Amino acid sequence: MTQAAQLIAVIYEDTELILLDKAAGMPVFPQRKGEDDQKTVRHWLCAHYPEQKRIVPFEEAGIVHRLDNDTSGILVVGKTQLAYDFLRKIWNTLQVTKEYGALVLGAITSPLLINLSIAHHPSRHNKMVVCQTEQKTLELKGRQAYTKVERLGLYQDKRGYNYSLVSVEIKTGVRHQIRAHLAGQGHPLAGDGLYQNSLKKKQDLLGMPRHFLHLRRIQLPHPMTGEKMAWVTEFPHDLMNVLNQLRRVS
Repeated sequence: MTQAAQLIAVIYEDTELILLDKAAGMPVFPQRKGEDDQKTVRHWLCAHYPEQKRIVPFEEAGIVHRLDNDTSGILVVGKTQLAYDFLRKIWNTLQVTKEYGALVLGAITSPLLINLSIAHHPSRHNKMVVCQTEQKTLELKGRQAYTKVERLGLYQDKRGYNYSLVSVEIKTGVRHQIRAHLAGQGHPLAGDGLYQNSLKKKQDLLGMPRHFLHLRRIQLPHPMTGEKMAWVTEFPHDLMNVLNQLRRVS
């Protein structure tokens, strides 16, 4: 079995849709223009489903959305041009539910509804920044972003530091949206060295090689029938091992 095959599982397929479960560490598309895509989801998809190469835009091969390299979870693929176009059209609307599971630093005591624009960091190309004011949004050309956060459980490490297991639902799809929004609230993802400040890095001693974020549930209308369909995946072993290091408080 190839490394790519170990990192991807097909969880649903019909004439219009493919649902994949992507492991962390595998990019969906090449990260830079001209980069070899042999280790990407797109390459795996086109190798196993050659007809995907005919879907426009060709470089996306029917893949409806992205996940960061180190984010695991569900990827939605349109198998026909009509299915792909339909899914892209509704992707950031109320017709689609995208629910992530995340572990964050600190105790989240009540639900959060974050409505702040996100823009590219002015000096760090690999990072995004939350725009706290309308002026900053205009200055940095920020994009509107909505994130809803609810706590699923409170955990503590051996030192008594708090971690919250949360459900995160997004309607928009801005790059690093969940990571930037939660860090901006003082609750960065466990293992997220890019968005943790120096204090949070000292607190987060779980030793994770990647951030704790998994797209675990998708609900959407079927492109042909309109039937509302939903898929759920469990946390992968690496994330479950992290939770097992902690003591559940509530």
